[in-house]
Amino acid sequence: MAQKCMRTATALMAVWLLTPRLTWACPVCLADPNSPMAVGASWGMLVLLGITAGMFSAFAGFFLYLMKRARMAIGDVAASNGLGVVCVRVPEGERFTFIITDSTKVRELGFQTIERLMRESELRAQLALAGFPQPAVEESIQVARTWATAIAPRRHGA
Repeated sequence: MAQKCMRTATALMAVWLLTPRLTWACPVCLADPNSPMAVGASWGMLVLLGITAGMFSAFAGFFLYLMKRARMAIGDVAASNGLGVVCVRVPEGERFTFIITDSTKVRELGFQTIERLMRESELRAQLALAGFPQPAVEESIQVARTWATAIAPRRHGA
C-alpha cells in the first residue's frame, strides 16, 4: 500500500516537473495582458464591481426614500413648528403631552416638555401660553391623532 502511494506521488511529481507551464500559472496571470482572455477577465471584474455598486446605491436610495416618506407622513411638524405633540388613547379618552424643540423657546419658557398627560383643552391653553400660533397647534394635534390611530390598532392586533 505504501509503495502504491509512493508510485502515485512520484508520478504526480514527474508530471508537475515536466509540464511547468501548465501547472505554475494560468495564461491570464503570466501571458500577454492584452490577450482576449485577460481583457475578458478585466471586463468581468468591472461588471461585477458595477453590479455591486449599483445594488449598494439602490439599497441606500431605498432608505433615503423611506426617510423622505416618513418626513412627509408626519409633515415634519416638530422641525417646522419647534413643537411636537403626542396623543395617547386611554379608556378615559384622548390625552396629550408635548415637547418644545425650539431652543429659543426652551430658554424663554424654562421647560422643554410636559411630563403629564392632559386633555386637549389644557394642551391648547399651555401652547397658547408658550406663544405657538394656532395653525401650528392645530397641525401638531392633527398629526398626533393620526399617529395614535395608525399605531394603536397595530399594537393591539399583534
